Amino acid sequence: MKYYCEVCKKKYSSYHSIWNHNKKFHANEQTNEQTNEQINKQTNEQINEQIDEQLNICDYCNKKYKNKYILNTHQKICSIKKYNDQQNNVHNKSIQIINNELLLKIKLIEAKIEQLKLKQIKEEKQKIKEEKEILKLKLELKTTQNTTNNINININNNIKNINNQLLNNSNNTNNTFNIISIGRENIQELLSQIEKKTILNSRFNCIEELVKIIHCGKYDQFKNILITNLKDNYAYKYDSTLNKFICINKNELIHDIVDERLENIREIYEELSTTNKINDSTKRLIKEFLNKMTNEDKYTEDSEGTTYKNFRTFKEHRVKILIYNNIDKISKDLAIILEKSFDNKIED
Repeated sequence: MKYYCEVCKKKYSSYHSIWNHNKKFHANEQTNEQTNEQINKQTNEQINEQIDEQLNICDYCNKKYKNKYILNTHQKICSIKKYNDQQNNVHNKSIQIINNELLLKIKLIEAKIEQLKLKQIKEEKQKIKEEKEILKLKLELKTTQNTTNNINININNNIKNINNQLLNNSNNTNNTFNIISIGRENIQELLSQIEKKTILNSRFNCIEELVKIIHCGKYDQFKNILITNLKDNYAYKYDSTLNKFICINKNELIHDIVDERLENIREIYEELSTTNKINDSTKRLIKEFLNKMTNEDKYTEDSEGTTYKNFRTFKEHRVKILIYNNIDKISKDLAIILEKSFDNKIED
């Protein structure tokens, strides 16, 4: 590889040789060249600085102009443009804020619409469910009404049969079965000690227990009351003079029954309390029960929440329901007993 001197163009075979050559013969020349280059560079920079100092610079965009008039014209345009840019930025920000608010409102409205849709769907489902429930109740009511009508027809037929059998029995001198009218029952002598204790130990429900034993239980001769319907104002009671069941006012009948059964409870209480067959707690509660039956204050039943004229009215309602709920049993028992009695007479 050949190395050439840049000053005198001599040729050398190694870099070391040419380096010695330059150092020996051209050291001053290179220094002068470098110095000149530095001077020129510094001079150019100074000239450029002087030129820059002489130029007029725009306050808005930093552009340089030699002519001050041109600069002023430019600055007017530039200031308007910069102002417009600032206004556009403010306007754009305001629009962005408004757009964000509108988007938020839209999302809220969409959310409300979605909630309303869900609520509407839920209400429609509830409506369908209620309609199905109403339809079911109507079908049950229709079935119940048909059943009730059939029961009432059967009960009325039973009453007719009972009256017919009573008439047949009355025409026979060998009659062995008699129904006893209300008020003529000899309860005190008929009931056992166990039954009497059971009645008083029922305490505030003693009158219902007595009605259950006397009118709905095993004593067929005291099945002298028939309540076939709770809606109308009529019921049936046995009339010993006519020897048949007659239709009378239901409320008056229940009132008479309660009067008679209260008197029975007083008699049973006197008997068992005198012989110490009941404890002190039962004695106290039976006395309280009898006092409440004469109290005229309004009475509200806890389990039902219904307010009655007084405590006695509440008990009359309970007795009426009790007899009505046993009407099928009472009427059938009477029909069977009278039929057996009639058959026995024929055999005799």
